[in-house]
Parts: sequence; C-alpha cells; structure tokens
Amino acid sequence: PPVNSAPQKPAKPLPPAGTSDSPRTTSPPAPTGDGKSLVGIDVLLREKKFKEAVTACERIAADPRDRDLAQFLFQYGTALQGAGRTKEAAVMFVRDAVLFPSSQWAGPALIHAAAIHSEEFKDAPAARRLLEKAVAIAEANQESDVVVQARQALQSLDAGQSPAKEP
Repeated sequence: PPVNSAPQKPAKPLPPAGTSDSPRTTSPPAPTGDGKSLVGIDVLLREKKFKEAVTACERIAADPRDRDLAQFLFQYGTALQGAGRTKEAAVMFVRDAVLFPSSQWAGPALIHAAAIHSEEFKDAPAARRLLEKAVAIAEANQESDVVVQARQALQSLDAGQSPAKEP
C-alpha cells in the first residue's frame, strides 16, 4: 500500500529535497534502503545515495502499481536533483504539481523547481511564476507553512538570492 503519512513542514525555505533536514520524508524509515518502496527511497535519499535512488525510481516508474504517485514524483525529483540531473529534476517537480495540485507535495515541489530555475537556469521570471503558483496551490490546500515558505522564497528571489538551497 502507498505511504501517505503527512510530512512535517518547516516555516523557512526548504533545504535540499531528500536530505535529513527536508520536510518531505515519510516516517518511520524502512529497515533497509532497498528502494523497493517509497519508504525505501526515503532511506536512500536520507543517506544521500542519489544514484541508487534514481535507479530505484526508474524501476518503480516502469511499474508504479498502487503507490502514492505525488510522493513518488517528489522523491524522483529529489533523487535526480541530488544526482546532478537538475533539468530532469525540475521537470519531475513540475510534473508532480501539475498532475497532483491538491497533494501535500505540490507546493514544495514547485519551490524546489523554482530553486533549480533560479540557480541552474538563471531564469528568475520562471522561478517567480513557479513560486507564485506554489503560493496559490498551498493557499488552496490550506498549507499555511508552505505559503510562508513560498513567500519567503519570493522575497529571496527579489533580493537576488536563490529561493532555496540545492543539494
């Protein structure tokens, strides 16, 4: 069955997705980081085994079955970002928000995509649009802490800083 535990959400800009400080981890961790489940992928991400996490995500993408796809896309984006495949990560984060806008993963996914657009692509206008959409989605989902994060990221963008840190 899919892992649907509610993630913790900080009121500050997001740390690198999938790190021990990331708000988007499930609990409790699986006993192994075999990557065969969403929890297993979380273990790989926490251990910063990004290439192994990407491989696990690729296996799951081929046969997702009954997984929480919104969470999976966020994990996949995190793994790709950590493995240095930022263009693919940005696509995965945006895909998550577009396909599952009412999920708890949508707003944070757009915040991470905005950070990539700002830092890697040097595209502040696209980052701004992603953050504005993150605010709108988080407001619609009544996720006040994500609204705060996205607004703080917008302020950082206005100040010429990255909206969130990269792995």
